[in-house]
Amino acid sequence: DVCSSDLALDRSENLVAFSFASPTRNSDIWVYDRARRSLNQITHSDTAGVDLKALVAPRLISYKSFDGREITAWYYQPAKRSSRMPVIVSVHGGPEGQERPGFNALYQYYLSRGYAVLATNVRGSTGYGKTFTHLDDVRKREDSVKDLAYAVEWLKAIGYQIRKIDRVREAARRNVFRMGLSDLINWSVLGCEQQAAF
Repeated sequence: DVCSSDLALDRSENLVAFSFASPTRNSDIWVYDRARRSLNQITHSDTAGVDLKALVAPRLISYKSFDGREITAWYYQPAKRSSRMPVIVSVHGGPEGQERPGFNALYQYYLSRGYAVLATNVRGSTGYGKTFTHLDDVRKREDSVKDLAYAVEWLKAIGYQIRKIDRVREAARRNVFRMGLSDLINWSVLGCEQQAAF
């Protein structure tokens, strides 16, 4: 899986420039020459000494939510796995937006430290059609949060141990550095006071 974006044509419409990234390769600019049918890498982004072979590609998974709708997510597993492997459920910004399998340095850092990552595309995400994008509008906003609760159910189904926690105390103990008040309210309202066991 790869992500390419930012297409640009030259005035002759012969050269096509674009950025290219994959989960295991940071972004670079490439140029395709249509007349010569050749592809050339223009930039060579610094990898800061990181061995690209150590980077992890995700697996596309799907699960059923509360209303039977299929929700997709990218599931990353660290190279060194254990039965009590911690997991981070990642929710992209937006609410409209899309989790794609491009290069994500933060995910790769967590993976190198033994964390798994489940990067969700709950209802309201783009890239799945207009109907799907608007499934969390106004009064339906909490439905996308329910999709996250069903992501936890998927984790349980593949063997994660789930337990109730005191969200605020546990977040502080685990050095969670980004959490909004609405996150705590939404999870509390829906009874999603769960986290994968560490």
